Amino acid sequence: MVELTDGLFFQEYLNYEGGKFSKSHNRGVFGPSAKETGIPASVWRYYLLSTRPETADATFSWDDCVG
Repeated sequence: MVELTDGLFFQEYLNYEGGKFSKSHNRGVFGPSAKETGIPASVWRYYLLSTRPETADATFSWDDCVG
């Protein structure tokens, strides 16, 4: 299900380095820690949009993000 209205909605998941993002387990990249990396917001936006899960789960990878 993809719906383009006020945002992007997907049924698939963006995983983190082979596992699931988990706020309760502090696994993933969240606002304050993303800012602390020094990576410009435009780079974050591009990377996340280019790896977004459209038809299958996708994985966030630091090597892909900064490489």
